[in-house]
Amino acid sequence: MTQLQLRSRTTAGLAITLLILFISQSIVAFLPQDIAGGASSLLGQDIMGGAAVVFRRPRPRQQNAAMMMKRRVAPPVAPNVDPAQASNADKANAFNTQGNTFYDVGKFAEAAEAYKKALGFKPNDALSFNNLGAAEFSLGNKAEAAAAFQQAIKAKPDDADAYFNLGVALNAADKYDESIQALKQALKLKPDWGEAQNALGDTYLNAARYEDAVTAYQAAVRLQPDNIAALNNLAFAFDKLTRYGDSIEVLRKAIAIKPDDVFAYNNLGAASYKAGKYKEAIEAFTRALQLKPGDAEIQNNLGAAQFALTNYGEAIKAFKGAVQAQADFAEAHYNLGNAYLMSGKFSEAATAYTETTRLKPDLADARNNLGIAYSSLERYQDAVGPLTEANRLKPNDAAIKNNLAFAYEKLGQVNEATAAYTESIRLQPDYAKALNGLGYIYEKQARFADAIGLLTRAVAAKPDYVYAHYNLGRANFGSGKFAEAIQSFQRAIQLKPDFGPAYNNLSAAYQKAGQFPEAITAGLKALELMPQSGEALANLGRAYYLGKKFPEAATIFEKIAKGDPANAELQNNLGNVYFQSKRFPEAASAYKLALNIRPDYPAAHFGLAIVYATLGDKKGYLEEYNAVFKLDKALAAELRKRVPDR
Repeated sequence: MTQLQLRSRTTAGLAITLLILFISQSIVAFLPQDIAGGASSLLGQDIMGGAAVVFRRPRPRQQNAAMMMKRRVAPPVAPNVDPAQASNADKANAFNTQGNTFYDVGKFAEAAEAYKKALGFKPNDALSFNNLGAAEFSLGNKAEAAAAFQQAIKAKPDDADAYFNLGVALNAADKYDESIQALKQALKLKPDWGEAQNALGDTYLNAARYEDAVTAYQAAVRLQPDNIAALNNLAFAFDKLTRYGDSIEVLRKAIAIKPDDVFAYNNLGAASYKAGKYKEAIEAFTRALQLKPGDAEIQNNLGAAQFALTNYGEAIKAFKGAVQAQADFAEAHYNLGNAYLMSGKFSEAATAYTETTRLKPDLADARNNLGIAYSSLERYQDAVGPLTEANRLKPNDAAIKNNLAFAYEKLGQVNEATAAYTESIRLQPDYAKALNGLGYIYEKQARFADAIGLLTRAVAAKPDYVYAHYNLGRANFGSGKFAEAIQSFQRAIQLKPDFGPAYNNLSAAYQKAGQFPEAITAGLKALELMPQSGEALANLGRAYYLGKKFPEAATIFEKIAKGDPANAELQNNLGNVYFQSKRFPEAASAYKLALNIRPDYPAAHFGLAIVYATLGDKKGYLEEYNAVFKLDKALAAELRKRVPDR
C-alpha cells in the first residue's frame, strides 16, 4: 500500500504530521482481448481466413470428347460394285463409315476396331488414323489417341484437324508444351479457326500461362463473339491475373448473350467480390441462386459476400443453406464458423469448426479458429488442444503461436505463454498483437523496461492499437514515467473515447504527477463510464483527497466504507479524510471502527493518537501511543517526533 505523509495543524498551533495509509493505487490490467461479443472478442487473437468465394472454371475442354474434329464422312462403296471385287480403298471407306456409325452412338470401342480394320486395308490413311485417335480419346486412352493423331499428321502433314486433335489429346495428358506446338501448327494451317484459338487458350490456362491464355481467348472471341465457353474462360484467366474489372466486363458480355447462364452469374459474383464490390457480388450470387436454387457452392459464395459486408446474420443464413445442401462441404462449415465467431456466437462457432476439422483434419485454420472460439468462451484448456494441433500443422505461422500464447496466459502458464509469444515475434517481428501480449506479461512481472520496449514496437507497428497504447501507459506508470504514462492513456482514449479503465488509470497517473485537477476530471469521467466500479470510485476519492477537496473525498470514502463496513483499511482511510476535513470526532469514530475490526492495526492507532493529541486528550493519546509502541516501535518513534510535547 502507498504511504502518504500529510500535514495538519492543531487548534493550539502544534504542527502534527498524520501518516495516512490509502488503498493502493492499482492499475487495471488488460490482456488484448475483450470478451464483449462480435469482432471485439478477437482483439488479442487472430482469426484465420474469413470467408472465401469460389470462382468456377468451365469444365476443361479436354474432358469433352465432342470437341474432337473426329472424322470426315467417307463415301460408301458403290452399290453396283461386287464386295469381292471392291478395292482396298473402298473397303477402308466402308469400315470408316461403320466406325463413324458406332462413334455417333457412343460405341467407341467398336468404332476403334472398325477404324483399325480400315487401316488394315489402307495403312497410311490420314482419315482412318484421325478417326481412330478420336475413338481412343473418347475411351480415355490419351497416349494411344496422341499416337494415332501423330500418324495422321505423318500421313498428311497439312492436316489442320489432326494437329488440332493432337493438341487436345496432349493437353489432356498434361503435356502442355507439346500441345501448344500442335495447336499453333493447326492455326498456322487454318489461321481463322476460333475453336483452335479456344483450345490453345485452354492449354495455356492449364499451364498457368494466364497472359498467353488471355491473348488466345481474345482471339477466339473475335472470331466467335458468341462463344460462351471462351468468354467464361477468358474471365477466369483475367481472375487469375487479378484483373477483376476485365473479368467483370467479359462476364457481363457472356450474360448478355446467355441471360440464364448460372455459371457466368456465379463468376460475376466472384469477380465482383474480389474487386471489393460486395453489393454487386450479392446481386449476382442471388441471381445465380434464382436460376439454380439450392446450389451449395453459390450459397457459400453468397455467404462470403454478406460476410465481407459484416452482415453476419445473412452470412450465417447462406452458409447454413450451403451445408444443408451439401453436408460434407468443409469450406462452408468453416465459413459458417467464422460468421458465428464474428457474431459473438462462440458455442455455435465451435460446433461448426469441429465439424470442419472432422471433414478436413489437416485444415490448420479451422483448428486455430476453434481455439479462438474456446478462448472466447473462457474454455482456455479446451483451446490449447486445437491451437497446439494448428501449430503442428503450420509451424511457421505467427498468428497461431500468438493465439496459443493467449490461451496459455489465461491458464496462468506464463512460461509457455512467454515462449509462444517470443516465437511468434521471431517469425513476425512487427506483429503487434504478439508484441502487446508479451509486453503485457512483462509488465505484470514488473519487467517494465522490457515491457516498454515491446509495447513501443507494438504501437509503431499498429498506431491505432488501443490496448497496446493502454498497456504501454501501464508499463510507463510502473516504471515511474508518469508523463509518458499520461500520453499513452490519452492516446488510448483518443482511439476509444468510452474506455473507462484508461480514464481511471489516467487519473492515477495525473495524481502521481501532482496534477490533481486533471486527476479529478479524469476520475469523474471514469466513474461516469463505470458507475459500478469500486476501484474508479476509490481512485476519484483519492484524487479529491490529494487535491485537498476533503468534503468531496469524505463523501466518496463514506460511500465506499458503507459498502464494505468490515474493511479496516477503508475505515482507517475514512478517518484520515475526516481528520483533514477537521471533523475530529468522526475521525476518531472511524479509527475506532477500524480497530474494532483489526485491533493490531498500527496505522489506525497512530491516526487515533493524532486525533487525541489534536483534541488535547492526553490520556487517550498515551493509550494509543503505547499501543503503537507495542506493535511498531519505528512508527511509535515517528509519533513522538510529531507530538514532541506529549
